[in-house]
Amino acid sequence: MAKVVRPKQRTQRSRPVVLHDIRDASLAGEGRRRMRAAARDLPLLRGLRERFAKRAPLQGVRVAACLPVTAQTALLMVTLKAGGAQVCLGASRPAVTEDDVAAALVVDHGISTFARRDADTETSSRHVQALVETRPQLILEEGAEVVGVLHTRRRELLPHVLGSTEETVSGAHRLRALARAGVLGHPVIAVGEARTWRSHDAELGALRAVLEAPLAGRVVVVVGYGDMGQRVARRARAEGAEVVVAEFEPPAALEAALEGFRVLPLREASRRGEVFCVTSDVSHALRAEHFEKMKDGAVVANVSARRSALDGEALARLTRRRVVVGDGVEAHTLKDGRRLTVLAGGHPLRQERAGHLPSQARDWACAHQALVAAWLVEHAGALTRDVHAVPRPLVETLAGLELRRLGVKHDAPTGAQARELAAWREGT
Repeated sequence: MAKVVRPKQRTQRSRPVVLHDIRDASLAGEGRRRMRAAARDLPLLRGLRERFAKRAPLQGVRVAACLPVTAQTALLMVTLKAGGAQVCLGASRPAVTEDDVAAALVVDHGISTFARRDADTETSSRHVQALVETRPQLILEEGAEVVGVLHTRRRELLPHVLGSTEETVSGAHRLRALARAGVLGHPVIAVGEARTWRSHDAELGALRAVLEAPLAGRVVVVVGYGDMGQRVARRARAEGAEVVVAEFEPPAALEAALEGFRVLPLREASRRGEVFCVTSDVSHALRAEHFEKMKDGAVVANVSARRSALDGEALARLTRRRVVVGDGVEAHTLKDGRRLTVLAGGHPLRQERAGHLPSQARDWACAHQALVAAWLVEHAGALTRDVHAVPRPLVETLAGLELRRLGVKHDAPTGAQARELAAWREGT
């Protein structure tokens, strides 16, 4: 079992010792080349790094990040360090960790990194604990693991925390529950819910991974009609599919119906569907009662943020034989002879494909994290202990940066229009 490397006594000429747990420091050369290649495709982050280096908006701030350890995330860490931060990185999902990149962060950039692709549950927990032990002032997360430990076992460290960011819908949901209970210890910015974030991360990532196969004439069942569910449903309809929506929240079900989608209870939709896209972040959205009714040859994809959205244990009980047929795709032959195809083994496609998202999507995500991190430090003490949306000025800044990159021109309000929009006295 790998152990966390402890600092050794420094000599006068030695380089600072960087705490870490990585697979092999000798992989740094390949990680260096991977980061250089990725940097060419991250123009937004590259520009922010130059800005951060000049302005040092994070000077002296202890930052703990629990995110997928990829070349793009590594460049985000380098950007934060350029802004003056003391950075420590841990892997939110070891399965997508790039071990050579982790090595390059430690060897080339002196960034404490706790990430191994082969990490088991115990090792991953130890890595999260290592992040906690840095006594972070700013936390960048996907899944709220560090924040969870702080609130359950290390509450004495909460007064040090200026704020945190959260990428996932499920993580933000749990943090809102803490806020409603009155025990959330610091402000949180739900970066993954920003309009600008969703336009890239969801659309270019998991959505295309699911819908890259021809759908014309097929019945697609979309389980959950939140933001991702809406994107999947609209894209599938545009591809010529017959779309059925299953949703238990009345307002969402009404919205789907008013947009022209057929809304059915999932038990009934299970008999009709040929492709099932689970976008709901509730546990066991697809259960045994649904698998038992699916047609022979049905395809199941988890596009939510939670592995538990599919009841894997129930599917295993119904399965007579399971065969991996390529790139994580599993063919399940059920005891009654029907066959179901499960993409990514039922794991969330957003997570399984995280290391393979288009560079444009990762550039966008990293730019959000960097700008929000600087904004949180600048406004420390001004926010309530709640889950907040990304501030509108930052959303407009990000959208403007991307529009300029794309070469798209757009209108601006006149002086009178701007004053009207900003004035509370103006009526209809």
